[in-house]
Amino acid sequence: MNKIYKYIFLLTISILAFHYSFATHNRAGEITYEQISNLTYKVTITTYTATGPGYTADRPELEIQWGDNTTSILPRVEEVDLPGFIKRNTYIGTHTYPAP
Repeated sequence: MNKIYKYIFLLTISILAFHYSFATHNRAGEITYEQISNLTYKVTITTYTATGPGYTADRPELEIQWGDNTTSILPRVEEVDLPGFIKRNTYIGTHTYPAP
């Protein structure tokens, strides 16, 4: 019986912690890529963020890790306000890998 109560208690705490972890302005996102040449890729990141009351975070740029121990800062190239206090942000960057 004691194990069941511990399990229920931990499950309840986990659910409450999970519920509160949704306090973010990010709503959705998509990453697409296009191979431009043999080792060069163009990446487009599209994010959808909440803009209503209480959401003040805004990202004019995003950091991307390319997987070869390098990073880049991608500038926001498009910002569109949508109905329902949502904003679509588009970030674009290119990267050339040193080897296949």
